[in-house]
Amino acid sequence: MGLGDGRNFIAVTTDNPTTMISFRNKFERKFPWVITLPCFLHQLNTTIGEICLYPAMKTTISRSTRIVTFFNGSHYWGGQLKEEAARQGITRGFTKNCESCWYALILHCCSVKGYRYPLVTICCCLDANEKENGFSCIKAEVIEIVQATTTFWKRLDQLIRVTKPLVDAIGNLESREANLADCMLEMIRCARFISEMKLEQGDDADFLDNAKTVLNKRFRHMNTPIHSLALFLHPLCQKLAISDEAGGCDLQFMISAALKLASKWKWSARDAKALVENIKDYNLCKAPFIGGTKDGKAYWESLSVASDQVPLKKLAITIFLIVPSSSDLERLFSDLGGIQTPKRNNLNINTFEDLGKMHCNLRRHHHSELRAQGKSIRRKHGHMHTKTSPGINTAIVEEGSVTESDNWQGPLEVDEEQVEEEDVEASFDSLEKEIEVEKDIELELELEEELATLDIVEGKLYDFSELEKVDKGVEPKGFNDEINVLNDSADSTWDLKSLLRELGM
Repeated sequence: MGLGDGRNFIAVTTDNPTTMISFRNKFERKFPWVITLPCFLHQLNTTIGEICLYPAMKTTISRSTRIVTFFNGSHYWGGQLKEEAARQGITRGFTKNCESCWYALILHCCSVKGYRYPLVTICCCLDANEKENGFSCIKAEVIEIVQATTTFWKRLDQLIRVTKPLVDAIGNLESREANLADCMLEMIRCARFISEMKLEQGDDADFLDNAKTVLNKRFRHMNTPIHSLALFLHPLCQKLAISDEAGGCDLQFMISAALKLASKWKWSARDAKALVENIKDYNLCKAPFIGGTKDGKAYWESLSVASDQVPLKKLAITIFLIVPSSSDLERLFSDLGGIQTPKRNNLNINTFEDLGKMHCNLRRHHHSELRAQGKSIRRKHGHMHTKTSPGINTAIVEEGSVTESDNWQGPLEVDEEQVEEEDVEASFDSLEKEIEVEKDIELELELEEELATLDIVEGKLYDFSELEKVDKGVEPKGFNDEINVLNDSADSTWDLKSLLRELGM
């Protein structure tokens, strides 16, 4: 692997099956100073999958897959549908589902919803129910889903509305410039979105409650102390991280999380004590910790103090350097997996691994060159809230979402092969087994017990009004006390000399 003694690494991010949880534990035992984290995008993806496990939505997804499978598999009816869609101004095709990529499943559902009226029109054709001129008719079950199943379209619409913020979050965090604070902000935004969601006519109230329950449970898995600390260390988010209006983390929790890292990195007692004082000053917005920018890393790097004098500076910069997802690596593996086949090349494994390393290294150099030239370094896709600079996007509420995009490409490369209804069922079965295994293993949760029971969707862990200030780019202010030296002067009866004698002075 080329790790050597591991001194060049400070953090490792992997996906989160049980094998990788075991790997992270073993890796941390061998390199105890390394921070090991599960990939945030994979956890968001699993959250979407668990929400979709709701029985009524599983049925809805199976029906939408049945529609896509039929029309993509029928040359005649697929062509008829495409022509009808073009007449109605729809130019994009069906989005294929992908096994285990649950965000792709939602995009698949979006494409079916977009084709609703062309589907209804086609299913009303005279030859749709009976064979004519040697052409086959549309399957009766497909016609029933499109025309007769009144709840199908309502359930499909509700599924998309509920999962939309999570799919958007995956797109926003796909960039390698994203950091742990960005992850927390996206998850809190998802919680706020779902908490404010109102039931529409025909909606399944139990499904919305189920989604809230899943989001709360998954957030407890994802909200590690280092994620909370990263949110606190973002200059625009410190009041959100320890808001007095919500019962979440307090300053003592942040100090404890920071000291655990200092101990992990074997800092001296002097630096540890200085770190505590730095955190207290930062919380009060005292110099040099004043002001704020949307780019947390740039804020800490721009502080006009040396990191050896202010330990909090080097701790914060290190945390903001951690990439919270393994999407780049997943993309590389997918690219290599598409090439390393008997039909495409006959390279041996060692040679192919070397080529993969070279490819990854060249991409990194290219990324560095573009960054030095001030050019865009972000992969762009239709629904991603693309920004020209790193940091919090304060205009996020004005931008498009996944349901409005015609050209969205998933952040993790997916298999282009058509997925059948049986594959969807197999994916659900696999996810259910994974969730059952999670119940039997010791999850890497370090949040205090009282924090683990708080409800993020109800705003009991983070104050949504503070999140609104973050989205607007409002800089935090210090605690301002109203000072008036004459307030209590009217009833003063004490004598100066007598008081001094009582004090032994």
